[in-house]
This record gives sequence, C-alpha cells and structure tokens, in this order.
Amino acid sequence: PELTADIAIVPSVLAAYAGWTGSLTNNSIWSLKDVNPYINPVTNMQATSENRIYAGVKGKITNNLVYNLQAKYLLVDNMVMFYRSPLTYASSKGFQVLYDDAQVVSLFGEIKLETSIALDIAGFVQYDSYNMKTYAHAYHMPNLKTGIVATYNWKDKIVLTTNFAYVGERTAFDHSLYSELPQQTTEYPILKGYVDLRLGAEYR
Repeated sequence: PELTADIAIVPSVLAAYAGWTGSLTNNSIWSLKDVNPYINPVTNMQATSENRIYAGVKGKITNNLVYNLQAKYLLVDNMVMFYRSPLTYASSKGFQVLYDDAQVVSLFGEIKLETSIALDIAGFVQYDSYNMKTYAHAYHMPNLKTGIVATYNWKDKIVLTTNFAYVGERTAFDHSLYSELPQQTTEYPILKGYVDLRLGAEYR
C-alpha cells in the first residue's frame, strides 16, 4: 500500500504531511552486506515486510533554512538483526542473521541550511524505540542516531559530501539464550556508542 497526503498550512512556510506505505524485501547475502559487510555467507535468509504510518511537519524558517519533523510507527515482520554465536565463535566466519517481529516508534528531526555558494549543511537526530515479539531487545540496533551532513556541488559536475554521525549505545546479543552454555546470566552487555566519519566524491 501507498497513501500520502500533504496540506499547506502556511504556503511556502509550513506544511503538514502524513502517509501509509508498505514494502516487502527479499533479503539476500548481497543486500545484507550493504548493512553488515561481515555477514556469514552461509546463513538463513527470510523476507522482511514493513508497514509504515508516518506524520510530520516541514517548512522554512528563513529563505535558506528549512526543517522537517516526523513521527513514524512501523510494524515489521522478520526484522533483521545480527549476532555472533558463542557456540561457533572460534570457527565462525562472520555474523549470523537473527529475525524477529517488531513494533518501532521513530522520531526524526532535521534542519538544513541551503547557501548561495552550492553548499548545503544539514543536522539531524533520530530516536527509535523497539518493542520485540520474541526477544528482549533489538540486538545491535541503536536507539539514537545524530549527525551533520555537508554537501558541496561544484557546477553540477563534482559533488563532495561529508557525513559526521554519532551512533548511540546498543544492546549486544544475550548469549544466555543458549541453554548449552554454563554460567548463564540475565545481564545484557551494552556496546558503547561510536562516531562515524565518511567522505565522498561524485563526478557527473
């Protein structure tokens, strides 16, 4: 399904929008490598379906300063997560895939400066809350992402991009789910947040 609606509250200044979209993704090794390049090539593949309901407001603060605020609710069947099996850790060649159904509430905000010298600078923040069907947590999925993206377009020929992002804490896979392991624990290891810096160039 795909339904969208836009309403101009104040023309060229403030608009409200909402929609409902759905998708079905046939996961493969090649598609998941874009998410996690260290995935084990011998792993179980299942399709993921999503239904997304969203609403938000967008507009201009000044002629060259725009914003977008959005709230989104997702129903996900077979959401993809990754983990390392403690039973085969020494011999494993990468991450295994873990699937679970999820309800996700996502809040997103962005503000963008469009300059007259072909330079655009945007700052964003996104917070996701996961409610899993089977597992206690959305393993290795961060709740918080924030960052700054800068793009310079030189005469529509060369595009330079810089992406500086902070990815928040993540909950690691609970190894105590394996009944074969001794000394089981109910504690969930927390992985620290990290900073990701990417540079890019494109010639058109």
